[in-house]
Amino acid sequence: MIWAQTPPRAGLGLFWASASMATTEDAPKCCEPASSRRKLLWGVRRRACRSHRRLPPMERPTINDLSRSRTLFEQDGTLIAVVELSLSSWAVAGIVPGMDRHPLKKLGAAHDALLQLIERWRDEAIKAGRTISRIVLGFEPGRDGFWLARWLRAHGIEAFVIHSTGIVRLTNSEWARGYAAAMPTARDPLYRRDRFPPEVISYAVWLYFRFPLSLRMVEEMLAARGIGVTYETVRQWGKKFGNGFAKQIRRRAPARGDRWHLDEVVVSIAGEKHWLWRAVDQNGFVLDVLIQRRRDTRAAQRLMKKLLKSAVTPPRVMITDKLRSYGAARAKMGLGVEHRQHKGLNNRAENSHQPTRRRERIMKRFKSARQAQRFLSVHDQVANLFHVSYPETATADFRRASRERAFATWRDVSKIAAF
Repeated sequence: MIWAQTPPRAGLGLFWASASMATTEDAPKCCEPASSRRKLLWGVRRRACRSHRRLPPMERPTINDLSRSRTLFEQDGTLIAVVELSLSSWAVAGIVPGMDRHPLKKLGAAHDALLQLIERWRDEAIKAGRTISRIVLGFEPGRDGFWLARWLRAHGIEAFVIHSTGIVRLTNSEWARGYAAAMPTARDPLYRRDRFPPEVISYAVWLYFRFPLSLRMVEEMLAARGIGVTYETVRQWGKKFGNGFAKQIRRRAPARGDRWHLDEVVVSIAGEKHWLWRAVDQNGFVLDVLIQRRRDTRAAQRLMKKLLKSAVTPPRVMITDKLRSYGAARAKMGLGVEHRQHKGLNNRAENSHQPTRRRERIMKRFKSARQAQRFLSVHDQVANLFHVSYPETATADFRRASRERAFATWRDVSKIAAF
C-alpha cells in the first residue's frame, strides 16, 4: 500500500493504491469494494465515512508509509500515475521511484501524450538507478476513462478505477470535507455516463425542482455538504433527468379528482406576452400545464385535448372563470361535461399559480417558451408528489406517512436505495 499526497491544485488529493482492499483488516467496512476479486486503485477522502471523522494527528497517514501495508505494490519498482479526465485537458500526478517530488503535469486530452509522459517518467526513474517492473495508472470512471484503460492495457500499463467520490482537494491547514465514498446504490444504467453517484444527482434534482432555489443556491447547498459541482452541472442534471422523473411520477400517481379547475395567467418570456394555461383538481393537484401565445378558443381547445388524453376518466364538472373561450371550446369538442363559470369558484386554480410566480422571480423570468414548458412540467409533478394536504381531519401520523410514501416513490423513480 502506498500513500502519497499530491499538490492540491491537481484535484487528486490523497490517494492510496491497493490490490486487495477487501482483505485489508484496517480498512473500514463501508469503504470495502463491492468485489474482492477486482483490483482497485481507490481514492480515500477525509470524511468518506464515520470511521474517518476527525482522526487525531498521530493517526493520519504519512507520505509513502508502508507500515500498514500488506504485500501489494513494490515501491521501488512501481511507477504510479493518477489521471483526472475532462473534455479539454487531463491532469496527471505521479509517484516516480527515485524522485523526491511528485510530478504533476497538465496535458491535452490525448492518449499519445499520456503515454509519452509515462515513458519519460520511466526513463527518469531508470536514470536514478531504479528498475521499473510495473506501471500502474488510476483514472476516474466516466467520459473516455474505460476506453483509455483498454488502450493502456494493450501497451502493458495496468489501469484501475478510482471512485470519483474518493477524489478530494486537500490543504495543509485542514482536511477537506466530502460526501460519503461508500454510497449504498449500485450504479443504475440511467447514470452510466455520469461521474457523480446517483444519490448526489437525485438530491440535486430534487432540491432544484422542489424548492424555490436558483441554480447557484443549489450549488452552494451541495458545497456545504462537501460536494463540489457547478451550477451548470446542476442545470444539465435537471435537463437530463427531470423529464424522465416527471413521467415516472405521473405513471405512479393515483387517479385525480373529477372536478377540474382551469385558468390562464399571463407570463412575460423574452419580452413577449405568453399565456400559461393550467388545470388542477379539487384537491389542489396540478393536472397539466401548457404555454401558449394566444388566449382564444383554439388555445383552450388544445388544453382540453391534452387533459383528456392524459386523464383516466373525463371530469364530472369543469370550473373556469368568465372567459368565453372555455365554453366555445367545450361546444366544438362536444363534451357533455357540466361547465360552471364564476370568478369566485375558481380560487383553487388561481392559487395554483403562486409557486410558479415564486420560481419566476428566482429564475429572473423564463428565457423561452420551451424552457418554461419543460421546467413547469417537471416542477408541478414533483410538487404533486410531495403535496401533503392539511384538512382538519388529517392527523400528524397521516401527514408523516404521506411524506414517507412520497420519499419512497422518489427513491424508486430516481433508482437509488437511500435519500
